[in-house]
Amino acid sequence: MVIELLKLNNHEMEKLSMAARSGDVWAMGHLGYSLLMDNVYWEEGERWLRRSAQAGGKEAMGWLGYCLITGYKLPMNMAEGEYWLRKAAELGDIWAMDQLGSLLVYGKWLRKKTFEGEYWLKKAARAGSVSTMIKLGKYLLHSAEKGGRGKGEGEKWLREAAKHGSHEAMIFFGRYLLKNAQTSVEKQEGAMWLLRVVEFEVNQYEYDVNQLSSQFFVELMSGKDDPKKLATLCKQAKKFGDVWTLLELSKYIANGYVPSRIIHTIKNLLRLAALNGKKKAIRELGLRLIGNYGMERNVKEGMYWLKKAADQGDFLAMGILGVHFLKGEGLPRDKQEGVKWLSKAVRALA
Repeated sequence: MVIELLKLNNHEMEKLSMAARSGDVWAMGHLGYSLLMDNVYWEEGERWLRRSAQAGGKEAMGWLGYCLITGYKLPMNMAEGEYWLRKAAELGDIWAMDQLGSLLVYGKWLRKKTFEGEYWLKKAARAGSVSTMIKLGKYLLHSAEKGGRGKGEGEKWLREAAKHGSHEAMIFFGRYLLKNAQTSVEKQEGAMWLLRVVEFEVNQYEYDVNQLSSQFFVELMSGKDDPKKLATLCKQAKKFGDVWTLLELSKYIANGYVPSRIIHTIKNLLRLAALNGKKKAIRELGLRLIGNYGMERNVKEGMYWLKKAADQGDFLAMGILGVHFLKGEGLPRDKQEGVKWLSKAVRALA
């Protein structure tokens, strides 16, 4: 695992430095970690991390311990690293509990101690760490497959993570239940979690396309003069015709920088990409036509393209059809058709 880099600008670094020099333990730790990520100032970063850890900063203890154990950004010293990581975990730092537990159950860098590792993972999960719930759930299920214990508890933690809204947990647990279900109730639960994933993906995709329509076609975003990047993006649009390329292109459409003819060209490129069989373009064109996202609504043609994408196995296109039929938004309200397409989307995702 690589600890996420703290992204600070010069003004923020100056404020952090002032707070650290005044004795703020939290600031010392965060300044130390920020400097540690810079290959030039890592020694100064280590000094600030140590000062924070020695003053009782549990976050700094965890970071320092992990880096010393793994050799990440610091010379490896496993004995000292374990001391600091354990101390942070004992003081209640959830991230440190998670890392210590992981290192112990898998025996990587530290000597393998399964029961103690599980203890720390469970403690982090009970403290509300969703990522630990997923990690612990997968670990216990994997152990159970090898004849170990913990199948029920593994399922419990994955279910809990899914209830917290974890997309990863919903997919993993839904697929697991459909594959291993021994009762109809378990199968229904597995399908339910995958259905939630489909609904989430559809809502997120429509949000992205809607936002893109505002940015791209209403020209709300501003951009700087960068002909080279614009030319590259136009080439990508010709090749793929998908929403993400259009999202990038939208950054260059403000203040008349990109001629209006390019907007018309991009619309045509989307159609061309769909005609050439590009799955993303087929799906996006269908959604734009039924949802009036930057293109004139044409329900019949929109359904044609969405069904074409669905026929290619695109679960998101199936989900879009299902949701829109159920809600009667852009398509005629039809519960039977909606359920049919959502069921297909769940099966495709499984």
